[in-house]
Amino acid sequence: MLSENLKLYRQKKGHTQESLAIQLHVVRQTVSKWEKGLSVPDAETLQRIAETLEISVNDLLNTPAEEAPPLQNDVALQLARLNEQLAIRNRRGRLAWKTAGITFAVLLLIGVVLLVSSVVGQNTMPMKTDWASVEVIAYLEDGRTNIHLIRYNDIYDVTGMSDSLEMQEPPEKVNNRNVVKLVENLKEYYEQQGCLVIVRQVEGDIPLPAKMSLPVLTAPSTPAPSVR
Repeated sequence: MLSENLKLYRQKKGHTQESLAIQLHVVRQTVSKWEKGLSVPDAETLQRIAETLEISVNDLLNTPAEEAPPLQNDVALQLARLNEQLAIRNRRGRLAWKTAGITFAVLLLIGVVLLVSSVVGQNTMPMKTDWASVEVIAYLEDGRTNIHLIRYNDIYDVTGMSDSLEMQEPPEKVNNRNVVKLVENLKEYYEQQGCLVIVRQVEGDIPLPAKMSLPVLTAPSTPAPSVR
């Protein structure tokens, strides 16, 4: 190969790429490309290289003596063939890099789409809460409605309570801090006064126990007061 022979004879003559480039009136990068097989010199430059390195063109082209080209046109023909081979190799290299680049871009795009989908999915997923609230609605005989909004945690401890009306004589047991007992006591208190009582879940992911002996509605219809 021309590239290998050029490097071999250059080193034998003690030339660096820089010193050879000066002798040939080219830049060092040009010599480097020749030795790497990235390009080939023209016929005239090839003759100057041979003269500078004190060898024949055939030595550079690695041509057997019986096949040595008698004319400069034959040398040009061989260089043309080398250029053609180099062009084919470069095209294959560019195609391989292009294919690799497209594959990488597609994989990167898929990764971005999956990442965005995951983030969007997490953002749109309903968040679980560690609290809930229930309303006890009492329809009084005088036409008024008293709404008790009770908030509780995941162990059914009452964490807050508000009333839309003041209870005239709230029994002590209404102050129970267990939401199940509190709701049952409120229901019992109002039923003793002949009131209709409705219990409904209004917020949160912690439903009241199924064992409760009251109907629990889940569709809110009456505005709830704020929890204090």
